[in-house]
Amino acid sequence: MFDLLVRGAQTGEQPWSRLHAEGHADYWGPAADYIESRHATWLDALL
Repeated sequence: MFDLLVRGAQTGEQPWSRLHAEGHADYWGPAADYIESRHATWLDALL
């Protein structure tokens, strides 16, 4: 989602550009970082 918002802001594609301008990337960036930093833990829990 974060990457989609950033790409939308760069290209002007709607609704992603508007959502980025409204600050939605401020939530999704840290959320993506959290998930990525705990990838191994999540994977272990699923196996």
